[in-house]
Amino acid sequence: MEEIEKMSFPELIAKFERSIAYNCHSLPIKFERSSAQKELARRGRESLRPIIERLRQEREPITHYPLIEDDVTRAWMMLLNKIEIKVDPKKSGPEDLRDIEGWLSWAERFAL
Repeated sequence: MEEIEKMSFPELIAKFERSIAYNCHSLPIKFERSSAQKELARRGRESLRPIIERLRQEREPITHYPLIEDDVTRAWMMLLNKIEIKVDPKKSGPEDLRDIEGWLSWAERFAL
């Protein structure tokens, strides 16, 4: 069994995306079951820079199914919102979870 606390950010990011793409059909359930999501959220501000880099880079699709790719993108926004709750007392992130650029801008302000 892997020790999630010892995983690098690239390993956690890949594990998070796989856990969203290849689990059950419900995004909220996939999100809550993801051990990588929990570890990235636990690391808080430390996670923001690697997440920003991942979301800004071109990437190969995880699957050939656009709805699953959309779930992965939505899950990233959910994770940024979860980190926002932990690190931003003013909750200054965007109100709309679909505002990718707004979330990236917010994360830039709070990243270590």
